[in-house]
Amino acid sequence: MTTSPPGTGNPRSLSLLYVALAATVPALVLRVTGFHPADAPLTGLGIYGMCVVAAAFVLTWAAEVAELEIGSGLAVVFLALVTVLPEYAVDVYLAWTAGHDPAYEHLALANMTGANQLLIGAGWPVVALVVWYRSGAKGIRLRRERSGDVVWLGAATVYSLLLPLKGSVCWYDALVLFAMYFFYVRSTSGDDGGAHDESELVGPPRVMVGWDRSKRRRWVALLFVWAAGAILASSEPFSESLISAGRALRVNDVLLIKWLAPLASEAPEFVVVVLLTLRGRAEMGLGAFISSKVNQWTLLVGGVPVAFSISKAVHGAGFVGCLGLSSHMEAELWLTAAQGAYAVATIADLDFSLRQALTILGLFLVQFVVTLLMGTGMLAGLGVQPEHEVVFHEAFAALYGVLALERFVAQRRHLAQRLHDVRHGVPAVAPVDTGERHTPDEQDA
Repeated sequence: MTTSPPGTGNPRSLSLLYVALAATVPALVLRVTGFHPADAPLTGLGIYGMCVVAAAFVLTWAAEVAELEIGSGLAVVFLALVTVLPEYAVDVYLAWTAGHDPAYEHLALANMTGANQLLIGAGWPVVALVVWYRSGAKGIRLRRERSGDVVWLGAATVYSLLLPLKGSVCWYDALVLFAMYFFYVRSTSGDDGGAHDESELVGPPRVMVGWDRSKRRRWVALLFVWAAGAILASSEPFSESLISAGRALRVNDVLLIKWLAPLASEAPEFVVVVLLTLRGRAEMGLGAFISSKVNQWTLLVGGVPVAFSISKAVHGAGFVGCLGLSSHMEAELWLTAAQGAYAVATIADLDFSLRQALTILGLFLVQFVVTLLMGTGMLAGLGVQPEHEVVFHEAFAALYGVLALERFVAQRRHLAQRLHDVRHGVPAVAPVDTGERHTPDEQDA
């Protein structure tokens, strides 16, 4: 089978792009007209959910074309940042509200921890499972240029362990975390994506790559801005629709914030990554999830005390530089950081196998189901109360910690290589196969 050169795709395929753009309009109209999701949660879920999915398609196409202009590394970083904008909107709102309403202080990081646990526990495995379903491949091989993702995710995870130790998140934590993200982006700026084959593009991107550079750049910028605006406009009402439906079912508020709100705010990212994986871009899809984890552990966590402090000052409380953590939130941070450490350790060799994916997914499902049962009081008959959740999370964090330690020891030479790559750069050598991996790795665990 022969492939036609890029830019020779059927111009009619652009109609898919126009349909996706049009599908975002009803949500924007509802947003402007003041429709309240609580009045009709199912209507809100349908219309705002359609907007999120359509915007995800637009982002996927724009990112594939953007690779030609800025390289795969920066394209993935930007894609990951745009797709988690709803997460930022929710967390900054909660942190700002906590600045003048103490009742919200225990929720300021709940959405972030839930989103991060969902991202690794379900998101990463989904990529491996879709790859296996699509082609029977046993895992995903990341390019060596992704070494910076491993190193800076590891650094942010290690620093995050200090937060529950000192019992607060402060303005100076934000400075450190923001600096980490800056160096992370700098480490990816030289990643040109390796041997990116334009002829493999299909649909709208295949037509767009044939445009002249000026027109292509204008359209890519426009698509990113439009999709980001649609996602931001839909994120809050989409979350409210989901939460309203949950409250109608008498679901616990903390569980709504920790799981249902993150599920809604992470939806654009999940859709984008699944679309990329189905299109044979599993390496880019998993890279987007990893990059998202980096920006959430740095920019998002750092943004919480900044929003909290500014809110305090605006509402007349003076300068309050730290947000205190409850025992419940400390346990959540321990759990989130320990899970992140284990995830970093599994990809230190740049291989993410199906076996590793199933292990992470299994651990997450156990944690999720038990937490859900405890939080809703369904285990009260066994003498397990909701307040026992802290002990359970600390114990589960310890389990993740033991698993992470074993992986770090086993992968120590790979970790040293990742550090070397970040410090000295990746040498220009013949490209190796990346993406779907069809043979198991001896380091699988």
